Amino acid sequence: MRRSSRVLCLCLSAIVLGLSAVGAQAGPPGSWTQVTGFGGGVQAGDEIGLERTSDGRLHVAWTRSPASAALYHSALSADARSVSGPDLITAPSRGINNRVDLVAGPGGGLRVFFSGLSETAFSDRMGTATAGRDGRTWTVQTTPASNGTFGGGSPVYASSGISALTGAGGVPISMWGDSAPGAGGYHLGVDPSTPDFHFLPGCCSIDPNGAREAGTGRVFYGWNRLDATSTRALVQAPGEAPRPVPNSQATQLGHRLAITGRIGARGIYVAYTAGENQFEGLPALWRVGDREPLIISHRRGARYTSAAPTPGGHVWVMWAREGRIWAGRTSVRGTAPGRVMAVTPPRGTVVIRNLTGEASRGALDLFALVDRGDRGSGYWHQRLLPPLAVTASPARLPARGGRVTVRVTDSGRGIGGAIVRLRLGSRTLQARTGPDGRATIMVGSAGRGEYTISASARSYSNGATSLRIG
Repeated sequence: MRRSSRVLCLCLSAIVLGLSAVGAQAGPPGSWTQVTGFGGGVQAGDEIGLERTSDGRLHVAWTRSPASAALYHSALSADARSVSGPDLITAPSRGINNRVDLVAGPGGGLRVFFSGLSETAFSDRMGTATAGRDGRTWTVQTTPASNGTFGGGSPVYASSGISALTGAGGVPISMWGDSAPGAGGYHLGVDPSTPDFHFLPGCCSIDPNGAREAGTGRVFYGWNRLDATSTRALVQAPGEAPRPVPNSQATQLGHRLAITGRIGARGIYVAYTAGENQFEGLPALWRVGDREPLIISHRRGARYTSAAPTPGGHVWVMWAREGRIWAGRTSVRGTAPGRVMAVTPPRGTVVIRNLTGEASRGALDLFALVDRGDRGSGYWHQRLLPPLAVTASPARLPARGGRVTVRVTDSGRGIGGAIVRLRLGSRTLQARTGPDGRATIMVGSAGRGEYTISASARSYSNGATSLRIG
């Protein structure tokens, strides 16, 4: 890789730019914490970069623009109880693209991809910077991280989307959407002397993203395609023809296509809003190569559908609808949806603008870009645990009571060791599920009415169902 002998190390304190350290408490599930947007400069299409280091911390790259444009780093502690930063990465003098991405860097550290306008050599091209595992101090590469020779140049600053992933052998791959017809593409590594590769010619390839398949190492690229008549999502592996994502006309433009591999299992998946238009769209998960997608919920009006894989093969899917956020986790094979939970957005939210998440440790670290009117905008974080599903058989008992079998599951799989409770006024009946997720409760005579059976288990959100007596 050819690099200038001069390396720019930006270590300015956040205080110089009018920002103070966050030092916020993120807390357990149910608590929201603001992570970006400090100092203003939030745009509706902002997209952040997420990467977890080996110490369990989840790192966030985010921008502030258009005035006083800058790129920052913050970090969520492994237990999700505190957020550190912001740490300045770079501040291009004439603006920055508000969509960035973060991947693993050298020596277990971090690498960010971005683009801005400035007096530097990488102005209007892909830029990159690296940091150690703590993300405190960043070194900006003074040469471009893309080639830029296509059609007289591939301007990245004005591109409709920036994304990145780590390819085979740890080689970083950066992607960008069109800034002119046919200009969107990707670059392998960070050496500007190697050529760029480009998506389809003509207008318009936007919102790119990529994923690598576990086991095979194959890389797939995905993007939203806008032409004169319609919008749809496409997925392509190098050397193969693009594959259209089924019924993807309802996909939201300006939202990074959620294409992902599974952790420890084969398959490439695309989470998206399926349907002919965004008002009727359904949250869907499509395994590349299947004829039809898996519909996660049949309630229409989904927006900003995204995904995050977990160890063992599960995939979290999240979306916004009717002013709330919804999330659920698939079965281990990714073939069946689990119980869906509703999440109330941060207090004061006027509108939800975007969603993304990271789940490499099982729980979902959910990030929502929300507009809170006069209270400001930014990405907020909440950690979600997979929800338990609870069923009771029979669902109704006579007033004299009887036997009830309760089953506790996660995406169809029985959860052993869960505590099941049935509250009958001042009395509480309790049992523990066996390996198949089933427990039996003997109910004596009770007053007529509807009662709640709840279930709890470590590392899960509680679940409940109702039991009718009388």
